[in-house]
Amino acid sequence: MISWQVYASNFQNLTRWKGCGYGMYTDSHGEYRAIVYRLKGTDSLLQVFPLKKEAYHKLSEDDQSLYFNSGKTLRVASFYPEWYEEDLKENPWVSIFLEQEGNLEIHRTDLDIDEKEARSVKVYSYE
Repeated sequence: MISWQVYASNFQNLTRWKGCGYGMYTDSHGEYRAIVYRLKGTDSLLQVFPLKKEAYHKLSEDDQSLYFNSGKTLRVASFYPEWYEEDLKENPWVSIFLEQEGNLEIHRTDLDIDEKEARSVKVYSYE
C-alpha cells in the first residue's frame, strides 16, 4: 500500500494529503497555496487566488462573477501546477493579470514556529 501511495503521489493525481494520511505533514495542503503574479523587474506580487473577502467585495459584479466561475480551475491549478498550466493561462480571471509583464507563480505558506511568522515560499513558476 505504501509503495502505491508513493508512486501515485509522484506520478498520478494523488496528493500526499489525499493518500489516507500518507506524508500529509511533509507537504503543505493545497488550501495554503496561492496563485500570484510577479511583476517583471520588481518584488511586487499580485494575489490572483485566493482573494481575501475585502478584496473580493471591492470588485465589480462582473469581476466577482468571473472570479467565482474560475474558482475550480484556480483551486485545482494550485494543487497540480504543472498539469493545469494551459487551463490556468487560458482562464479569463488570470488573463486580466497576464496583460501586465511578469509571470505566474504558485506559493505556499510556511509557518516558522520559532520566529512566530508566516512566509510565502515559491513552489512553482511558469517562466
